[in-house]
Amino acid sequence: MANERYVTPLDARVAREVAKLDLAERESFEERAAIMEYEGGMPRREAEQRALAEVLTERQLRAQRADGHGLG
Repeated sequence: MANERYVTPLDARVAREVAKLDLAERESFEERAAIMEYEGGMPRREAEQRALAEVLTERQLRAQRADGHGLG
């Protein structure tokens, strides 16, 4: 989902994957990347890569819980 209010991630692979996120996932990605970059002092490219990994992991965990395969 393309949204002009967001800056395109620096890494092309990350940008392609982020473009596929729904709005809630994109908001989570942006927030996580910003916290890692500004509060954690992480370089922007790395912050975006890690934020994407976290969002995709959270998506997978939600899907597993929905399928009844979650831990809780």
